[in-house]
Amino acid sequence: MGPGVGGVTERVYVLGRRGGGSPEGALRVGRYQALDGSLGGTVYLDVSRPHVVLVCGKRGTGKSYTLGVVAEEVLSLPEEFRRRLSLVVVDPLGVFWTLGEPQRKADGLVSWGLEPRGFPVQMFSPGSGDKTGGLVFAAADLEPADWWMLLGVDPYHPAAALLQRAVEELREKGPFSPGDRVGRVGEARGPVADGVAARLRSLTASGLLGERGTPLGRILSPGGASVVDLSRLPDSRLSPLAVALLARAIYRARVEARRGEEAEALGKSGKSGDIPLPWLLIDEAHLFLPRGAATPATDVLVNGWMKQGRQPGLSLVLATQRPSALHDEAISQCDLLLAHRLTAQEDLEALSRIRPAYLQGGLPEALRRVGSERGVALALDDNSETSQVLRVRPRQSWHGGGEPDLLARSP
Repeated sequence: MGPGVGGVTERVYVLGRRGGGSPEGALRVGRYQALDGSLGGTVYLDVSRPHVVLVCGKRGTGKSYTLGVVAEEVLSLPEEFRRRLSLVVVDPLGVFWTLGEPQRKADGLVSWGLEPRGFPVQMFSPGSGDKTGGLVFAAADLEPADWWMLLGVDPYHPAAALLQRAVEELREKGPFSPGDRVGRVGEARGPVADGVAARLRSLTASGLLGERGTPLGRILSPGGASVVDLSRLPDSRLSPLAVALLARAIYRARVEARRGEEAEALGKSGKSGDIPLPWLLIDEAHLFLPRGAATPATDVLVNGWMKQGRQPGLSLVLATQRPSALHDEAISQCDLLLAHRLTAQEDLEALSRIRPAYLQGGLPEALRRVGSERGVALALDDNSETSQVLRVRPRQSWHGGGEPDLLARSP
């Protein structure tokens, strides 16, 4: 329960938290919506514990908008909570830079007691060099399987052995760049070596890999937010690699930090370092976790973040307009689902595989309660074993995911 208008107590819903309780350490994402469209109690999203959240909905129904609301709310937490968290947004379309710009249409905010505002975010983009705002990963951090997948080489092809031998020889000498790989592979000569060397030159030109990577502390800062803009990468195969390297680095850092935190709690020697609890938000998640296929990001996100991420404190929010194209584990491992309108039969069937026992009737029937209005979603919460329809609150910052309107006279 919480204070309401005129001192009247209002019921509070906290998604992801058994028994609901106080909204302390939670994100205000919207309000409960009744069947007649009237709005009820405030709905919050728990951030006090790790979660795997799936946000879905067909194009234009509010999927990316909801992702933006989650980001705004993390950055609006009181300092005592925010400094222990860090927000990282993976942006394949280049639309989340607008988190830093205030909303220009304030009409819808007034009834929610909100004001337009921009939020402080750091922008990172591959190919900008090893400097503030640039995103570079150390070439030595790639595993042989990453190189094979990235360059389209079958592990049993002669090129695979050529690549592995080159990286092992270079690692012995310390940090190296993709350009070093070109020279080393080129020494072998022949059609196989020439083909691999040509692909390596293209990879070098992207600027994603270098001798030394961007320090993780720049991206994963306590109380801060980083938007990783992948929209300018020249090759679509590079985006999953960037997500894999970033997610892997965060996972390893948090596992090590968690060991130190537990040692400190037991009064033993150990140092946790300054590694905050990460909330990783990934838009267009099916690009990185496709169903029936694998990308460089698949293993670390599924087996690391989803299956083993609770203990080190990793939270993952995946957004997609195509649940049917998303990896099965991404659907089955989520403990919170926010589903906007879906009409494609294959998408409904994909979500129906969840089949929570606490949901009366099937998922398609429950989704009919959402209707066709933008910003309304069905929330399934495995923690409290409840389902409800909510209206997502309006954005305070400018929403960069909307479509252009030919008839609009001003932006």
